[in-house]
Amino acid sequence: MCISDRALSIGLTVDFVRHFDIGLVLTVLVVACIGKVGGCSLGARWSGMPSRQAWALGFGMNARGAMEIILGLLALQFGIINERLFVALVIMALVTSMLSGPMMQWCLGRKKGRALGTYLAARAFFNPLYAHDQDEAIIALAQAASTVASVDSKAVIDAVQYREQLMPTGIGHGVAIPHARVEGATTPVVAVGLSRAGIDFNAADGLPAHLIFLLLTPASDEGTQLDIITEITQLFANDHLREQALEVNSYTEFLALIKSEGAG
Repeated sequence: MCISDRALSIGLTVDFVRHFDIGLVLTVLVVACIGKVGGCSLGARWSGMPSRQAWALGFGMNARGAMEIILGLLALQFGIINERLFVALVIMALVTSMLSGPMMQWCLGRKKGRALGTYLAARAFFNPLYAHDQDEAIIALAQAASTVASVDSKAVIDAVQYREQLMPTGIGHGVAIPHARVEGATTPVVAVGLSRAGIDFNAADGLPAHLIFLLLTPASDEGTQLDIITEITQLFANDHLREQALEVNSYTEFLALIKSEGAG
């Protein structure tokens, strides 16, 4: 859609302070949010989407920007709306756009700025990891992680191995991230094993895993697992960092290493 120079000039000359009407602004904002958030969320729920994701989708769709302002300028140019309503529409577009991201994070229970270092524990750090195969590695790391998380170790081992059967967790470049969401866990826990010999986690590149991160997250937390897996993947895509990680002598050195890379 093209907007005329006249419409643009009219919009630029509007006095936002003089035509600001708090009652009208709030009315437009409430009506807009109820219509968009409510409608999208309801449709998502009817399609079978879980409640929290449905609300997040609604707030994601609620963001308004350039198109609403352009339509407001055209309506103002042709006398369909007055300056008071135009100001309310512009403010509504700005507010809904700014609210979209934070509200989606809140609905999904995701916290900004999660860091891998926050969820590591010295009791769940193995250097070296004495394991000859995937099952031995998972059992050793899962038992340590379950102790830190105060959950049943057998349930953790079963959940991680079941997840491994569904899809291998070797992400390539010598890194594997076996993981599971576990009932009873109240906070994420990351157990780490360093294997010089390497353990086969069926990575697509065929390379054995030398850095194994076993991740446990609460069953009700739908966002943390993806956040941590993404952070590990991005962090250890660096060849030099992987080599440095295998050379550390202690948990303290490993923690310092990842914090120096901005992970903590």
